[in-house]
Amino acid sequence: MILRTLLRSRSRLAFLACLLAVGLSAGLAQAQTLVGRITDVEGQLYLFVQAQNNWVPTVKDAPFGLSDSLYTNPDSRAEIVMPNNVVLRLGPSSQVQLATAKPALAEFAETAGVARFSNQNSTTAVNVTTPYGVIEASPGATFDVYVGDQSMEVLALAGAVNFIHAKDRTPYRIVPGAASLIANAVEVGPGSGTVDPTWEAWNQGLDRLWAQRTAAASASVQYLPKPLRRDAYELDKNGRWERVLYKGREVMLWRPTDVPNGWAPFSTGRWVEWNGDTTWVPAESFGYVTHHYGNWVYVNDTWFWQPPRPSGPEPSWYPGRVAWVGSGEEVGWVPLAP
Repeated sequence: MILRTLLRSRSRLAFLACLLAVGLSAGLAQAQTLVGRITDVEGQLYLFVQAQNNWVPTVKDAPFGLSDSLYTNPDSRAEIVMPNNVVLRLGPSSQVQLATAKPALAEFAETAGVARFSNQNSTTAVNVTTPYGVIEASPGATFDVYVGDQSMEVLALAGAVNFIHAKDRTPYRIVPGAASLIANAVEVGPGSGTVDPTWEAWNQGLDRLWAQRTAAASASVQYLPKPLRRDAYELDKNGRWERVLYKGREVMLWRPTDVPNGWAPFSTGRWVEWNGDTTWVPAESFGYVTHHYGNWVYVNDTWFWQPPRPSGPEPSWYPGRVAWVGSGEEVGWVPLAP
């Protein structure tokens, strides 16, 4: 199959506009789906693909959605950010599955390795199921979970964290700054409460990076809905907001400024199959938020991105908001306007 982007002239755009009803992306069916994003990968990260019944390599800026399972190599680490501001970080040889993804609840299943869960939302609860019990964390909580072959350990770093033992449903409170909790199939006891120095240094490095990004973000924050404001720094760094006359009224739209002549959305990156849909994985640092939320519009020979309304409903995630067209072995796509 030959993939070509049919976006090179206004005459082609006019032609494609007549065909939108023929090949709308299945991404329209993804409205209101809460989908996370792989924001950092060191080493090799794998995603379990049900259709292949196998683990396949995945990359930064790939999606992480309901029922997805991730696994890291022995020398690898990864970070995943959910739109409800729950952050998941995986250490070496770790496996985690996303069981529930809602604005007020994120549930995971961890079966191996070490993971840090940071609930940075004031209204969201986080639950983690392990072979030995369930961890329940309130808004604002951060905790580490170590899962081995015969036992597990939970260490609270901030906020309220509870553990419910699988054997008899007995609840235990884990207090930040105090002992950790160790559990196996039959008993629960205190742990040393210490964090691996290498693991902690990596987490602190990412914490500093996000703090710098948040401090640097300025103009874009006011135009983005809350779940997308983590990407404000990328928009500030890679483009600018302009007042544009679009469909008879002036609106604030963003356009990339550090792209080559002739650039078009959905042209720098690749399409992959994810959860039975054709999903765009961008190569630009600003590409994730602008290609999975909102819309691209073509005004005065320039591509602009229109974000979801800042005060509107929960922004809808799309695998790629495009219309597909084709003839024989040639396939093309065009971004859908609002």
